[in-house]
Parts: sequence; structure tokens; C-alpha cells
Amino acid sequence: MARLIRREGLLLLALFGLALTTPLRGAPPRLSRDEIEVLYLLWLLFAAVAGLRQKGLFAHLAARL
Repeated sequence: MARLIRREGLLLLALFGLALTTPLRGAPPRLSRDEIEVLYLLWLLFAAVAGLRQKGLFAHLAARL
């Protein structure tokens, strides 16, 4: 559990903030279709970069430069 908190602390903090503020607002936040699309594209970008980093591509490119 401590490892999860260290690795995903910001995500857990955001979820905690969402859970805390939702009852105060009276409803969960509403996102437009465009906002959901942007969030999805950012998630895809982060996943692609994480995969390339895990494969060592960035370390290889840095060594060549």
C-alpha cells in the first residue's frame, strides 16, 4: 500500500479531492465531450511515453545524442 501511495500519490490525492468536494457541490463534475476527448488523448500519450521509456528508447536516444 505504501508503494502505491508513493507511485500514485497525485492520482490518489485527486480522487480524494473529488470524493470530498462532490457532496459539497451536490453533484459530480460534468465534462463535455471535448474535455473527455482531450483527457483520453492525454492518457494515450502518457501510456505511449511510459511504454517507450520502459523499453529504453529514451535512454538509447540520449546516449546517441
